[in-house]
Amino acid sequence: MKAEMVMETELNLYTFKGFAGGGYYGESGSAAEYVCLPPDPNYVKTSGGADNGHITNQATSVIMIPGKNTCYSGWKLEYHGYLASGYYGHTVASAYVCVDIKPEYIMGGVDFHYVKRISTENQQQTLIIQQQEKTIQQHQTSTFQQQAWFTQQNTSIQQQQATLQQQQALIQQQQKTIQQQQTINQQQQTINQQLEQTIKQLQSSINSIPTLGTTYVRWGRKQCPNKNTELVYSGFAGGSHYTDKGAAAEYVCLPPDPNYVKTSGGDNGRMFGAEFDNNFFASNADNEDVPCALCRTKLATSVIMIPGKNTCYKGWKVEYHGYLASGYHAHVAASAYACVELNPEYIIGGVDEHVGKLFYEVLSKCGSLKCPPYINNYPLTCVVCSK
Repeated sequence: MKAEMVMETELNLYTFKGFAGGGYYGESGSAAEYVCLPPDPNYVKTSGGADNGHITNQATSVIMIPGKNTCYSGWKLEYHGYLASGYYGHTVASAYVCVDIKPEYIMGGVDFHYVKRISTENQQQTLIIQQQEKTIQQHQTSTFQQQAWFTQQNTSIQQQQATLQQQQALIQQQQKTIQQQQTINQQQQTINQQLEQTIKQLQSSINSIPTLGTTYVRWGRKQCPNKNTELVYSGFAGGSHYTDKGAAAEYVCLPPDPNYVKTSGGDNGRMFGAEFDNNFFASNADNEDVPCALCRTKLATSVIMIPGKNTCYKGWKVEYHGYLASGYHAHVAASAYACVELNPEYIIGGVDEHVGKLFYEVLSKCGSLKCPPYINNYPLTCVVCSK
């Protein structure tokens, strides 16, 4: 059955359309999760030794530190407790989870004072008119020219009165405008105070936002790949024993300084170190113990691992690339897919064969996996990208 999946990024924009894949359902040691395979895989090697990991049609990530009950510098403790998994002898594959140290159980706002100025010009003008009217009455016996002159004067006075009335109306309008402006100023002052308070609140909120970033594990290396990443810790790859059918499926990056509280417990869930079980990843990799680094990138909020690619899609940044790894498909224990660094390192003193959690290359298998673009029995590459 062919399946097509869409890996989505922010704002519902997809990065690529590919094919759903995973381990073969009839193989008890196959990887447990599904993966989203890209439509344009990158192959480097054309063969992979023994027929170990298979892939048919995806993976995720989050930070839980196994073996620690304190966080590293710069990290906030949410809770701590004990690492748990399913019973190693059970048939169904399980996963590691962190159970709280104390578990619960389910029960059945400036006043303004306005100053009004009253002009006395009207009163003065009225007195002038009265005096002029007396003068006119006293000179009624004057000549016709004097009467005409007084008539002209009277007309001029009327015009002046009209002008004064217009000026008075203008003064009243100006006073009204001043009152309106004072009201506007008061409202603007209130708005400014509210804006200042909002700005302070926003600044406080911004200061309380933690630094953005996200994390990923770099399998096969002890350090993080570039200067824009922070090394949380350098540790040891680990997981379940390849012969325990009920064991947890995924690989974990164990810290170098574990914290123990209790000194005994039931032999149920188990944690072993991890080894390369052949020379595929490097010419002298067989039986070498695998290191790991938990890295935090400061310039991104999303991290993805793309199986079958050794370059990132447009808009994404390469953190590291290498070969896709999983457990051996015929082993009893379930496994998971992980991206091993192209040039892996080893843990000093870890050359002896102790087995435990094992890393094998993954070959593409045609059939339900579309070929082309995939090629039968070619080892799959992988890349870890951030954005």
